[in-house]
Amino acid sequence: MKRFAHIVDILENAVNGESINAPHRNFWRGQTLDQFVAMKVLGRQLIVRNDAANSALVRALRGLAPFGSDVVPRPAGALFRRMPAGRSPVPEQSIAFIENWINAGCPDDEVTELVVPALAFAAAAAAGNFDLYNRFFRAFDDFFMVQADPATTGDDINTYFGFVSDWPGFIQSPPNIPKWSNDISAAANTAAIKFLSDNQLRIMKSHFGDPLGLDALADAFWHFGSGDLPLDPLRPADPHHRMDGATMWVVWLGFADACIRLGIDAANWSNIIKVISLGLVGDALFRTDRNPSEKLKITRYRADDPNVRTKVTNDFKNLSNDPLLAACIGLGQEAIFGAPVLLVA
Repeated sequence: MKRFAHIVDILENAVNGESINAPHRNFWRGQTLDQFVAMKVLGRQLIVRNDAANSALVRALRGLAPFGSDVVPRPAGALFRRMPAGRSPVPEQSIAFIENWINAGCPDDEVTELVVPALAFAAAAAAGNFDLYNRFFRAFDDFFMVQADPATTGDDINTYFGFVSDWPGFIQSPPNIPKWSNDISAAANTAAIKFLSDNQLRIMKSHFGDPLGLDALADAFWHFGSGDLPLDPLRPADPHHRMDGATMWVVWLGFADACIRLGIDAANWSNIIKVISLGLVGDALFRTDRNPSEKLKITRYRADDPNVRTKVTNDFKNLSNDPLLAACIGLGQEAIFGAPVLLVA
């Protein structure tokens, strides 16, 4: 991929490929490299070759004056919001890529491997980085809930919801795997699953790296499930990042199951399904704000056990393939029905 094409991809991903209104719209679209470098946006020089620090693009992405009016604390002289306005910040490694490109004089050479500084990435994806977790779940909500296009993402979500109730984890009876396999193998259903998988993984990798930093991802899901992430100052109308409906954890388990059975990024989803299971247990044990009728009915773990998170992790850690899927079906059944299930070996 040419380096400028990757810059355009970064900006497109920042707005989830959606069209932006005035005053600047999607200014990167349809531009040659020279046109892009010569542009002014909001009266500021977008790119200053060999000087990333004074390029408006970098300052806008980082929320540095005259941008950052929505950043806390607000920079002195900030007139405009951080870019992309009202959305999750662009990941640090992507901003660093743009800075390196500008400081190198904006070349348009081939980039065969997109490398970011190892120390910077390790710091960004380390477990306990609650700002990272809030940015991730904000980006996730932006794409799948807040700004989903009804004609694309919304349609695929509705397609999946149309058959997820057939996942054996939702049914208090012996698993009917052939029925579920037939559902997910239907062409339209497989296409919807693939689209939703690609975008979930894109958002996860942009925050937790590729390959995924599983320790940080597990930590994010545990705190998201437990409902104890710090308030998000960039989402003041709804600052809590936590699962709205408890059964959505079971919906998510079913989705991961479908990806594994279909061979859609099965290696990644075999790890993610364990992380989802961890978040589900956190929700069941520590979401004290839920109505009793909505609480997940997990009984094999106890909230007063100081080692409960480690126990959940260890119960699923060494499972793969059919034993892993069976364990997750059992967890889903227990969460919904409180029914006796075969405990994970």
